[in-house]
Amino acid sequence: MSDTRIRLRVRSADGREHAFPVSATDPFQGIMQRYAEVTEQDQAGIAFTYEGTRLLSTSTPHELKMSDDDLIQAETAPEPDRQDS
Repeated sequence: MSDTRIRLRVRSADGREHAFPVSATDPFQGIMQRYAEVTEQDQAGIAFTYEGTRLLSTSTPHELKMSDDDLIQAETAPEPDRQDS
């Protein structure tokens, strides 16, 4: 596959959107990192989903058959359960 560029939108729970041009074959890690920087959040605290499925940082838009203007949801990731001893 050639290096196809697409624009993906990332929307937060409060409805704010940011658009990022990406290569369809680049892992999501790049867009996740850029979104965290733009929104001044810790990337580890954000859950990214597409069509209800949580995105892996190693997956690519091509693998998910994404195209221009597809929407990724970004929400605060749930805190892991902590056992107090």
